[in-house]
Amino acid sequence: MLDFILKMKPHRGSVNISYDPSLPPSSDPLEPSQGETLVQQINISSLKDPSFSSSLSLSAGKARHIYVCTHGTRDCRCGTVGTAVYDRFQACLDLHSLDVDAPEVQLRMIGHVGGHKYAGNVLDLPNGDWYGSVTADDAPAFLRALLSSSEALGVGSRSVQDDILLWSKWRGRMGMTNDEQLAYYEGQAISSAGTPFAKDISGSQKAALLSITFETHEGNKVILSAEKGRTLMSVAKEKELPGITGTCGGNLECATCHVYIEPSASGYMPQLSPPSEEEEDMLDYALLRSDSSRLGCQIQVTEELAHWCSGGGVIKLPKY
Repeated sequence: MLDFILKMKPHRGSVNISYDPSLPPSSDPLEPSQGETLVQQINISSLKDPSFSSSLSLSAGKARHIYVCTHGTRDCRCGTVGTAVYDRFQACLDLHSLDVDAPEVQLRMIGHVGGHKYAGNVLDLPNGDWYGSVTADDAPAFLRALLSSSEALGVGSRSVQDDILLWSKWRGRMGMTNDEQLAYYEGQAISSAGTPFAKDISGSQKAALLSITFETHEGNKVILSAEKGRTLMSVAKEKELPGITGTCGGNLECATCHVYIEPSASGYMPQLSPPSEEEEDMLDYALLRSDSSRLGCQIQVTEELAHWCSGGGVIKLPKY
């Protein structure tokens, strides 16, 4: 299997299944169907000469693919809001009511893509842009704005009104890191007044560092310096503190940034915003949950939190 993967790498191919000829599979995906072979068999011997791919002619499809998450069995918000958005999109396409010269559009329902709280979630391919919080009411205007240019957001020529609408729904772009997406958004998004955002993303004015105290399950205290506004999850994960993995990246889709925030020895508690319904839902999956349990992705570093830590308060990390 490893040898096969290494052979495919120069051809930008991937391998997710292999078999031993001495152990025939119960059904053969390469078996001819109606006189035609569905898939040409590729094996290690056929990959020894990279020139075999030189005769291939690949061209990108011109169709626009719009995917809407309608996975109601995963989360009712996606099923309700996503389905309503999909239906409005379909109606607009059927009636040709968008008044745009768009290429072929393929509209499809898809399963879970993450970020239930952003329902309806819409993916625009091949541009790779993800959008969220699209509703049935703004679906026609959103789809018209999306298809008014074949280019990705921030590249194509759209009206100011269309740009405002799309940027307000933008969740990010495939292939970009978190930092690249943030820089792209802050560098190109426009305000409702029609003027570019002018946020300084160069880092020349760094936020003041605040001291936050964590305590491991074994009782070891770790004091970390963190910028104001960062989440406890990102601070702890960056320093690889035990018990914090943040698997979902802070999108409220897991409980792997579970922490305990209890009153200090003096009985003082920092002022924290109460957990949202989404946070409460995810905390149900936290092992050894208690009344002091919170998700680190929902707690930001503040001056008050730092003051609480300086007075003996600690962010306790879970055992698991």
